[in-house]
Amino acid sequence: MQISKWADRGEVFQSQLLLQQQGIEHYSTMRQSENAMTDVWMPHQVHGTRIYDIEQGLVMTDDGAERPEADAVVCTVAGQWIGVRTADCVPVLLFDPVKHVVAAVHAGWRGTVQHIVRRTLDHMADRYGCQMTDVWAMIGPSISPDAYEVGPEVAEQFVQADRAACIVAGGVRPHIDLWQSNVMDMMEVDVPLDHIDCSPICTYQHSDVLYSARREGIGTGRNVTAIRLKP
Repeated sequence: MQISKWADRGEVFQSQLLLQQQGIEHYSTMRQSENAMTDVWMPHQVHGTRIYDIEQGLVMTDDGAERPEADAVVCTVAGQWIGVRTADCVPVLLFDPVKHVVAAVHAGWRGTVQHIVRRTLDHMADRYGCQMTDVWAMIGPSISPDAYEVGPEVAEQFVQADRAACIVAGGVRPHIDLWQSNVMDMMEVDVPLDHIDCSPICTYQHSDVLYSARREGIGTGRNVTAIRLKP
C-alpha cells in the first residue's frame, strides 16, 4: 500500500494494484485524514453476512436515516461512494471492471469464519453476472497475524470453517491470520492471486496512524475503507 495526498481528504492509504485499474477510486483513511465519511454510504455493521445492494435509481445519501444492517455493500451506481468502518477487522474492496460493480466488505473474525467475502463474490456472480477471473481486490489496513492473539474457542471456529491453515502458533495462545483466510475465500471461487492486493498495514502495530480497538479499546475511532465507480 502507499500513502497518497488527496485535496479534500488529506493523507490516505491506497492499493498500488487498484490504482492501476481504470474506472474506480478508492482509499483507506488514516487518523489525520479529513472528510473521511462525509459522502461515503456505510451500513450498520453487525458482524453478520447480510449483503446490501445499491443499484441504479437508488442513490444513497448521508441523511441521518437509520442504516440497514449489513456487512457488505455492493454498488453499480457511478459516483456513489460505499465503504466500511474498521479498527482491526479486515476491510475488503472488490471491483469487476467488466460488469462495473464494486463492493466493500467488513470481515471481522466472525464474518471471516462465515466466509463473508466468498458470499459477497457469489452474490456478485449471481446478481450481476460477474466472472471471478475479472475481479480485482484489496485487503485494507487491519490486524496482522503477529498481533492477533485469540482464545482456543475462536481458533476452533476457524477449524470448523476449514481454515485450520490460518491458525498460527504465536506463543501461549494461538494467533489467527485473517488476511490469509480472506484471500483463500477469493481464490476458492477463482479470483486470480495476482488480482489480489494483500499488503495491508497492521492497525495494532501502527496505531499511531490507524485506529486499533484491540490496543485502544472499543470506543476508539474507526478507519474508513471506501470505493466508488468513477462518475
